[in-house]
Amino acid sequence: MRNDIAAYNGQPIDQVSGLVIERIPGGAIIRATGISSFDGAHSVQLTPATEDSTPVEGVLTYRLEAERPSALRRTTSQRVRTVTAAVRLSDNDLKDVRVIRVEGERNAQTTARR
Repeated sequence: MRNDIAAYNGQPIDQVSGLVIERIPGGAIIRATGISSFDGAHSVQLTPATEDSTPVEGVLTYRLEAERPSALRRTTSQRVRTVTAAVRLSDNDLKDVRVIRVEGERNAQTTARR
């Protein structure tokens, strides 16, 4: 049987500019905003830093990543290069998490859970 799932070729976004944790029934949504160093960023996602998405010493880490377009484009304003991605986690996913960290190429933002 043929596997038609394409590999994800995301690269870290240049800078993480915002991190919001929204409580929802049964868990939370982690939403990160960042500024890409290139135009046309697509397939933006929060990629877990650990293979099984588990916290390390209470810190759950994600990388804010995006794929580059196939054709190079002129770099435009920061507003045009701003991207957002989110991930939903259950209360069970969050049970051992004290801090949530989202990394970009040049910086990271963290937030402590209450």
